[in-house]
Amino acid sequence: RRDGFTRILEKTSLPEDIAIGGYELAAVDMSGNTYECMLLEVCGAVEITSVEARLNDANKLSFWVGLKNVSDKNRNLRLNCFYDGKSLNSMDVAVPPFSTKMVEMPVASFPYQGTAPEKLRFELQGEGGLQGVNERAFTLAQAERAIQRPQIDGRLDDWDNASWSRVFAGESVTYQSKRHRGAKDFSVRYALSSDENFLYLAFEVRDDVSHPSDNPQKPWLGDAVALVVGRDFDGNEEFKFCKYLMFALGSDGKAVVKQVLGTPPKGCFELDSGEVDCAIRRDDVAGITIYEIAIPRKTYFGEGEINGIGMSVYDADTSSEVKDDVHRDIPLNGGVPLFMGNKIFSTLLFHSRGVQH
Repeated sequence: RRDGFTRILEKTSLPEDIAIGGYELAAVDMSGNTYECMLLEVCGAVEITSVEARLNDANKLSFWVGLKNVSDKNRNLRLNCFYDGKSLNSMDVAVPPFSTKMVEMPVASFPYQGTAPEKLRFELQGEGGLQGVNERAFTLAQAERAIQRPQIDGRLDDWDNASWSRVFAGESVTYQSKRHRGAKDFSVRYALSSDENFLYLAFEVRDDVSHPSDNPQKPWLGDAVALVVGRDFDGNEEFKFCKYLMFALGSDGKAVVKQVLGTPPKGCFELDSGEVDCAIRRDDVAGITIYEIAIPRKTYFGEGEINGIGMSVYDADTSSEVKDDVHRDIPLNGGVPLFMGNKIFSTLLFHSRGVQH
């Protein structure tokens, strides 16, 4: 029995097509009175053991799904993929007895809008209903192949061929949103690209008042870009090993690049020259700040493993906002869990070859 539905068993074994979930198993007399019962958790014969996002040779997104049949019979099922409740694809799968296999599920388009993570859900359906589930929070960032290495000079002349994000503005502010005064006050778009050696990032921030932090030990209190790179994915939702980086414009007009320790942050230290390349250029007339960053892949990312990245942009307009820590915050691709202790952010995929625009 479950959810008011009763099924009479003609024999002592459970039906093979019974849907997974919790049941009440009851023995009743001829009048329908229960004289003995127990709770029963039913698991499917086929388990979804893993889900990994990959790009194929054409840089198209696919999910590789691990399936394990723990029964002695061949299982023919329907595998469905959903993101934020929307269907992405569906396919028939067959898993031989006592075997494990990987299946590729191509995805024509991915509806992520670059804000909070949504649920990625895979379901196995059989004739009797749901047979297996894998669900986790998921966001995605793709670094296209750079046609040429951009000069890290705070200018966007060599980013013309990049695929820029949409503009994030008031609807994306997650901290101190009541202080946001429109797109000219604070909005941002960004682009990612890569080659064999570096991940390149560019941020175009519209900001009518430039006000970096007055405290070099807390650069996140003023105008800044925060990045987190993650490794050692736990297979569920989180990256267990993270490095937090902060980029801000110093009082001398030069870029300040620091690694932050802890979350909530307990301090920071300046990175060695050349470890991470960064240029920040401010145009007060246009009200635009450009951040351009190059991160070495061998140092910060693992080849052949799942890598993660989170990004946030901070804005403060007055010294009192810096002092009182009331900067505005726009998280991108799941954001940077700098203060919340959360380690859920985007899976980062590197394109294997150039993209024609």
